[in-house]
Amino acid sequence: VHAEPRFNTTIFSTDYKNITYQPVLTEMGICYTFSGTITDYLTPNSELQNINSNYPIPLCNFLNSLCYAKAENLPRSILYYVHYSKEVPNIVDKYYEVQEGMERDTTFTFWEMISAPELRRLSPSQRRCRFMDEPMDNTIPVYSYNVCRMICRRNLALKMCKCTPHFYPYPGKMQVCNIQGLYCLSNHSKMLMTLENNDGTPIECNCQMQCEEVKLFLDRDSIRTWAYPASKDNIIYRWAIDKYSKTRLRRDVIYSFEDLL
Repeated sequence: VHAEPRFNTTIFSTDYKNITYQPVLTEMGICYTFSGTITDYLTPNSELQNINSNYPIPLCNFLNSLCYAKAENLPRSILYYVHYSKEVPNIVDKYYEVQEGMERDTTFTFWEMISAPELRRLSPSQRRCRFMDEPMDNTIPVYSYNVCRMICRRNLALKMCKCTPHFYPYPGKMQVCNIQGLYCLSNHSKMLMTLENNDGTPIECNCQMQCEEVKLFLDRDSIRTWAYPASKDNIIYRWAIDKYSKTRLRRDVIYSFEDLL
């Protein structure tokens, strides 16, 4: 049974009058998200679902200067992440917390990376990046940089403790950790989180960047609190993009096979 979050949420797009948050399985456990294209592949029951098929993904551009989402009347304190729609939060990613009697406003800047169609002709090792439909293995059928690191942590857990944590999707025939397995994982928690050996050298995960991505950078983080009267339901958070980037990066093939002919 999954609890469904109930609170008032509004965003800039009128296409989303009633936002439905969908559960997604992450390294922090079950989180709730909306408008994520990767969400369909990381459901708690490890089955592909067309969660966002009924709604278009909200798009921001220079012609629409309003780009925000706001949640009000939250029943309890929460942690929230803001990330690219084709990415999932990592256990070491920065999060933002809102507590009782608090209003938090976070604004972001960004840069965007796109790829030329010709890159599809090259292998991931040649172009040094992967598209979303080029998974690392046959366990999680989608690729992102953080999903790759999730797979790396899971393989490391299997190597050290002979089991996989219960919060990773698509366990397949892998043994899910019991109490003894979780105790074993706790003894290696630092290595699993940092993906570094005891001597500080990085563990080889072979995780490449995404060929198309959007990086978000915190621009402003303002917090307002109410000491009295403070209703426990008076919890509000808002995230927005106020400044639009004037540049866009593009991965391209400078010299192709045709240039040699």
